[in-house]
Amino acid sequence: GASLGTFTGTLSNGSGGALPAGQTVTLVGLDQDQTGSYQKVSEFQSPVNGDGSYQFTGVAVALNRAFLIISSYGGVEYQSDPVIVKDATTNYSIPLIIYEKTNDFNGLTLDQVHLKFDLASQNVIQVTELYIVTNPGKQVVFVTSDGTAIPFLPVPPGAIGVQFQLAQGSAQLLNSTGGFALLPGSDKQYGFLA
Repeated sequence: GASLGTFTGTLSNGSGGALPAGQTVTLVGLDQDQTGSYQKVSEFQSPVNGDGSYQFTGVAVALNRAFLIISSYGGVEYQSDPVIVKDATTNYSIPLIIYEKTNDFNGLTLDQVHLKFDLASQNVIQVTELYIVTNPGKQVVFVTSDGTAIPFLPVPPGAIGVQFQLAQGSAQLLNSTGGFALLPGSDKQYGFLA
């Protein structure tokens, strides 16, 4: 049987502004199945207090269960690093940082660009583009995208079969309504492969 635990934490605004009023956080519990992928087994919501604190009590904490805090702000979904139950500990603290949003991707830094050309056949050149991007600002950068084009990554006119993916070791993009978002921090490098 699982013990009952308490999860506390603080929601903070990494951009330095005030916390939005009426913010809620969700605590999600995940168990690993036989294939090693995590499945959601519990989900609780809590309001955020004026000082940014939140608390969940009476949560079943089974061994090896992973917990994370999720909160949406401005259409961007933020999630904490997971905390995994490893022993009889029943009190956990999981903080979460949210950011103001900007649509201005001119603040992004292109740290590296690699272009590779392959003559696939007589009339076709296969181009692989790798862009390493960081967001040095204090706001999350929201990029409108339908998944087939990324505005700051130019693709030659007439290109066909264009595909984008994240490079291995890339920081994870945040899900956003109508696109994706890049967290600030010079420690987070985003690798885009086109």
